[in-house]
Amino acid sequence: MNKKVKAYTLSEVLVVLLLTSIIAGMAFSVLNMVQKQLFSVQKNIDVKSSFRQLEQSLMIDFNRYHNVRFNDDKNQLVCYSEIDSVNYNFTTNYVQKDIDTFFVSGIHKKLFFAGKEVDNGAIDAMKIDSIGLNPNLRMFVFKQNDANTYLN
Repeated sequence: MNKKVKAYTLSEVLVVLLLTSIIAGMAFSVLNMVQKQLFSVQKNIDVKSSFRQLEQSLMIDFNRYHNVRFNDDKNQLVCYSEIDSVNYNFTTNYVQKDIDTFFVSGIHKKLFFAGKEVDNGAIDAMKIDSIGLNPNLRMFVFKQNDANTYLN
C-alpha cells in the first residue's frame, strides 16, 4: 500500500513566499509615500497656522496701542501707549513678539502711514506677503488713527 500525503511542493511554497514578499514590499513603499504626504500636509498646516496667529496678534496690537512705529535699522515693530508696549522683531526665519515666536520665513513687508508707503517711523498699516514656502499667504493689518497719532 502506497499512501500519498496531501501537501504542497517546495516550488509552490517558494512561489507563495515570493508573491507575499512582493506584496509586503509594495505595501511598505505605499505606506512610506503616504507618511511623506502626511508630513508635508502637516508642515503646510503648521506654516499657515503660524502665519494666521501672527496676523491675529498684529491686528490685536495695532488696535490696542495708540502708536505703532517701525525701526528699519533693527527690523523691529514697536507698538506702544502711555502704559505698555510690545515689540516685534522680524528675522529671516521667524518673528518674535516678546516671549512668543511665530515661525514664518521669507516674508516681504510693506509699511503704510496715512495711505502712503513708508520705510520707517510711524505706521498705521502693514502688508505682509509670504515669498517662502507658501507664496500665496498674505495679510494686511491696519489701525484707525486717532488724534494722539497725529499729535506725536
